[in-house]
Amino acid sequence: MRETKGKSQGAKIRENRTALVAHLVQSVKEGGSLWEPMWNSVAMRPRNPMSGAIYQGRNRLILMDRAIQRGYQDPRWMTFAQAKAKGYFVKKGEHGTICEKFIFSKEEKYIDKKGKTQKREILLDRPIPVPFIVFNAEQIQDFPVYEKPQTAREEAERRTEALKTSSDCPIHEVAQEKSFYRPSDDQIYLPLRSSFYSNDAYAHVLAHEMTHSTGAAHRLARTFGSKIYGIPDRNYCIEELRAELGSLFICTDLDLVGNEEKNFEQSSAYTKYYIEILTEDPNILFTAATDAQKAEDFIVNRLDPELIKEIHKVDVIGEKMEEKEQKESLENSSPVLEPKIDEPEESEQNIASDLILQSSAGLNR
Repeated sequence: MRETKGKSQGAKIRENRTALVAHLVQSVKEGGSLWEPMWNSVAMRPRNPMSGAIYQGRNRLILMDRAIQRGYQDPRWMTFAQAKAKGYFVKKGEHGTICEKFIFSKEEKYIDKKGKTQKREILLDRPIPVPFIVFNAEQIQDFPVYEKPQTAREEAERRTEALKTSSDCPIHEVAQEKSFYRPSDDQIYLPLRSSFYSNDAYAHVLAHEMTHSTGAAHRLARTFGSKIYGIPDRNYCIEELRAELGSLFICTDLDLVGNEEKNFEQSSAYTKYYIEILTEDPNILFTAATDAQKAEDFIVNRLDPELIKEIHKVDVIGEKMEEKEQKESLENSSPVLEPKIDEPEESEQNIASDLILQSSAGLNR
């Protein structure tokens, strides 16, 4: 990765976050939506076919954004070392995508009572984010072709109903145009289902409001914010951003995103506010993604265990055994070296806010 050579770990992460937010802001300015190319919904469910891990939170955003920019139709991502271990190699001229993981502890030396030097693992006061690099399956020479799963209309409708039934608070469908979650009585209100132009459109609004509901004090306890003379404050906008991301995560994971229509379209009333807060602080997007992932986990974990198992299934790729194919891959691949990730310097701890650093280890896959 020549473009990152010589830069500190913190600089790499800051640059990566800023670039993603710039692309998102431009998308919002042009179309008023978070991620316009929803035809690429398959690539918006990134997973690792070597480890079986599903990328979540901030790394999910990073890989979704790269898939959209590059037009990848394959949701599988892996490190150079993981591919190499199974006999696969990166194509010539390809460059990886920088993701983030956290260091929660470090090894330190100390002198014991006998005067001998020992080592021990200690927890850091504040976890430190460090970059790592992954490649899309389309960048890997002779990688097995991805077979996109197909969800029939009847199954999509069944999943949508299962999502609604799983709600931890009452959901009412009434003859009205607006949908909303009312924290004061902990209830969700939606327009009549028949008024939506498709099941996917209904599922999006449903997931959006269900994401809001997870912010209740007895659930995930988030700050909702408010409107003053009709103008949303900062916390209100951030909560709307969480809800949009939560809906995006839920609907793509349940395969409830249509190919023929614009889902996840953001109200123009919030467009300028998103641009303002994201431009002011790019870290807000990553904090919102972390919160949205927690919200999705809360919601999805209430679904039927068999459905959870189905949507989280990852086909793990076995080792490539044929020596002839290994040789051909070596001849056609680029001599890309996986970047070494050194332990970040102490001065780099200030690259993210406290909220961002409160992520769980599960987000570092």
